[in-house]
Amino acid sequence: MYLLLCKAKTQRNMFNSIIKFIIMIKSVLTKGGLKHKVKNYLTKLKIYCIIFCSKYYYKGGLFMKKKFLSAFLTISFFINFTGGFTSSCATNAFDKERPKVSIIVPVYNTEPWLRECMDSLVNQTLKEIEIICVDDGSPDNCGKILDEYAKKDTRIIVIHQKNQGVSAARNAGLNVASGEYITFVDSDDYVDLNTYEKMYNLAKKDEIDILQFKFRRFQGIIGNKNSKIRFSDSAVLSLCGYLDRRVSGFVFDKLFKYDLIKDKVKFPVGIQICEDTCFGYTALGMANRIKIITATCYNYRKGIRNSLSDMSPDEAFIKSHKIIKIICDNWRRLGCVKRKETYLLRLIIDWTNRHHKISLRYAQEILDALGSDICTQDAIKNSPKITQNEIKKLKNAAKSARLAA
Repeated sequence: MYLLLCKAKTQRNMFNSIIKFIIMIKSVLTKGGLKHKVKNYLTKLKIYCIIFCSKYYYKGGLFMKKKFLSAFLTISFFINFTGGFTSSCATNAFDKERPKVSIIVPVYNTEPWLRECMDSLVNQTLKEIEIICVDDGSPDNCGKILDEYAKKDTRIIVIHQKNQGVSAARNAGLNVASGEYITFVDSDDYVDLNTYEKMYNLAKKDEIDILQFKFRRFQGIIGNKNSKIRFSDSAVLSLCGYLDRRVSGFVFDKLFKYDLIKDKVKFPVGIQICEDTCFGYTALGMANRIKIITATCYNYRKGIRNSLSDMSPDEAFIKSHKIIKIICDNWRRLGCVKRKETYLLRLIIDWTNRHHKISLRYAQEILDALGSDICTQDAIKNSPKITQNEIKKLKNAAKSARLAA
């Protein structure tokens, strides 16, 4: 744009240059460009105009100064006038072409089951989706299979990267996701065909932040897969109401609202167990409207990966208890603790209570992670009796360990 302006000898040529620039912006919109691109272009245009007009302001005499100052003011008015219109067009284009659901699939060494997984996604009854597959340096033919599917379906985005683990793969998918809602699928699982149509409609109806549905564990083949499932609506829950139910730490059984998590919540890289619990519990801190659907529509293949559900409860807690501090720190970073400390306290203590005996070994570590800003007297007082009793036991265990040392 700067070159175009530099070639302009008169105000008329300046206007022609601006029109050319607006046409460039229009071309971006017709290709599905996002509104932030338009904003960047307009900002650049203003900067170029300042540079250009300043150049001639100091070179010319009084007449030229008046002429180019007049031109600059005219250009600025024109940019501001068209900026709102252009941004509005960009917003409309973005909303019109925006996927309803982004499905993020981390892929590593799952070649025997990958086609079954991909077929269940590309054949979803909800067509306005994007399927973001992250090949995390898989040593088998997964990368080739994904590229094969992407050639046949433009809704599929394939990212190839060096092996960094499932958290890094999911984060890579989050970086490019643009759907109204975001969900996750493991590449050795599959989803019933009408799942995301039904779940999206139920979430969109009440502008839900997090929608949770049920899943089934299986080995081998399910005979009635992809059968039609009855989906019944349920009440909208607050975080407090959700905590009264059985909280799931998985991410594949949920839809997350884009605006809730985008650029705010990430998976902890380097954590091998319960990284999804860390993500889900962090997102809960910002959620105000939650819904639990009783339909079972996600199929989780057992015995394939080294996951929490394939371990004994005690073994799982030993390997995952360090994420308690990460979750608490995430709530602090996002400003979720204030007025919600009771909920976070319940969330963490309910989890440790399910592994009561083994959690007492890490009592001081758990209490340090909670800190004085979460484990307050008011938060304890407002918690259920079972939570209060568990905190008391943790404190006693920590005290005994200090005395023994």
